[in-house]
Amino acid sequence: MISYRNRLIKTSTMIRNRLQSLIHRHNLILPKGALTDQAWWDGQQLSALEKIQIRQELAMLEEMDKDKAEVDAELGRQSLGGVWSQRAVRLLQLPGFGVVIAMTVLSAIGDVTRFESAKKLVGYSGLGAGVHDSGKEHQQKRITKEGRKELRWALVEAAWRAIRISPYWKEQYEKYLKRMRKPNQAIVVTPAPTAGAVSLGSCWWQSGMC
Repeated sequence: MISYRNRLIKTSTMIRNRLQSLIHRHNLILPKGALTDQAWWDGQQLSALEKIQIRQELAMLEEMDKDKAEVDAELGRQSLGGVWSQRAVRLLQLPGFGVVIAMTVLSAIGDVTRFESAKKLVGYSGLGAGVHDSGKEHQQKRITKEGRKELRWALVEAAWRAIRISPYWKEQYEKYLKRMRKPNQAIVVTPAPTAGAVSLGSCWWQSGMC
């Protein structure tokens, strides 16, 4: 269900990009929120084919939004069901976690007991730092980006949300940002419950998931 939802989002993004491309091609000035406004498009000087394409693209977008809403509603029901409820409720207590992110994490990890340690879970997420050992030097590199892509996305997205709603985690993030000067790197190492290689594993295990 999470994979299907991601496909819907990807398709919606492709449609929006095609509409944006049409706007740039004709040097149109797009008012805020008018991308999906059929009335605005009708007022533009476009070819008959382009008008047909736009009408069909907007219809598909509307259908995609309905489909995604239906999937989100079902994910919400499943998060309260017998299979997922206990673990989902625990995750929803963490800053930055919503139903979709919580269910994405749960579906990607599955049975947490299959990981021998928090470190193994971190490695599976791809958020652990790579290491270069040559015998003469030990150097940490960027995160490995191995393992489940959707798990990594969900945790980093939750971290961004956490720093927006929590003054404490925002302060922690800004400390790393001053030192690293790169937002995408700073958000990964911020020791929030939803980000940072070590915190990811320890938070999951300490919350009693296993």
